[in-house]
Amino acid sequence: MFSQTFPRFRRVVSVVGIFCRYIPRTISLGAAAKISTWMIRNLFSGFVVVLFGGFDRLFYARAMRQPVKDIVMIIGQPRSGTTFFHRKLAQDSENFLGIPHLFWRFPSITIYKLLGVLGLRDRVAKMSYWGKRNPRGQKASRMHAHLLGHVEEDGIFLEERLWLHFFMFRRIPIPALVKHFDGYSTMTKPQRAKVLRAHERVLKKWQYLQGPEAAPRFILKENDAIDFVHDVVDYYGVKELIFLGRHPKDFMNSFFPLSIESTYAKTGIYPQEIPGWEEASLQKRYYESRRQVELAEGFKGKVVSIRFEDFTRHTVAAFRYVYDQLGLPFHEEFQASLQATENAQKTRVRGYQHADVRFEVGEFEAYLRYFEQIPSTAPKAVKALQRELVS
Repeated sequence: MFSQTFPRFRRVVSVVGIFCRYIPRTISLGAAAKISTWMIRNLFSGFVVVLFGGFDRLFYARAMRQPVKDIVMIIGQPRSGTTFFHRKLAQDSENFLGIPHLFWRFPSITIYKLLGVLGLRDRVAKMSYWGKRNPRGQKASRMHAHLLGHVEEDGIFLEERLWLHFFMFRRIPIPALVKHFDGYSTMTKPQRAKVLRAHERVLKKWQYLQGPEAAPRFILKENDAIDFVHDVVDYYGVKELIFLGRHPKDFMNSFFPLSIESTYAKTGIYPQEIPGWEEASLQKRYYESRRQVELAEGFKGKVVSIRFEDFTRHTVAAFRYVYDQLGLPFHEEFQASLQATENAQKTRVRGYQHADVRFEVGEFEAYLRYFEQIPSTAPKAVKALQRELVS
């Protein structure tokens, strides 16, 4: 049980060893101190989660005996609107159940209840992931708003508890470490099974906390661990997949500025100055795009594919299209919330500048082919919605 919510000892030793070899020739002493502090705090919090996980098994064993609800999985490249879509769907509590960052990071019923008893849960949920006093974090927040109470992707659990996600590359931007952070695909079947069982425990615990009246299905999303997603689909028997597509030029020109600002906010390092950082980031995007298309094309259940431009310009109609495809009721209250979002989108001012990233277009051949086959749903959905409102 210990290894299921804590990084493997061998991974920790490898990461620390390689990290130390880069000081101070690549990583300054100041940045090294910041990274080291995070690692120590993270490992300590891991011990806390393991400890309280024991209390969970002792007092809330019934939580593990319940079956996991159905899962709808969102995939797409970063900066393709997946977070926006994920959080919006999670707001529809009659249909969907999302998991916040706070619980992915501290997946314990006991901890969650204790925070409530102490009156700290809401206060912690409102804390910024980027930190209040970090000016670079504030800029990153304009690109990706992130409070600990926000619904987030499964990668938070893989990063914070297992050091097994590409997000770790923003914590320690050393290219030689990518194979360790992004090592799920090279794990043995028994090792993967441990990770999946740990993931299942998180879902069951959150489901237990929400009670029997909670929404009938989870809404999950993942951008940067597609091999893990492939296994999640098989492990849980996922039958519904939402694929959000955006042209590579657009998501790449947005992805790199966020990666740079996020890494600098966390480490004080300009990662593009580290040899091999940009190439490692590019290769990751190429690989993830290919594997996401493989999943969508080979998926045996229902795949709902939609373009970024559709749900950002015609939010209500695009979401209505998705609900129709999934056969779900589209409630008036949720529709009103989406309309308010659509109105706000029209006057939204971007708080950052896109980059002009150079990449090999051919590496996105499979992704582009799939993307270009996604029909624009907005015009039909808008007309259908207008007819319904008139009638």
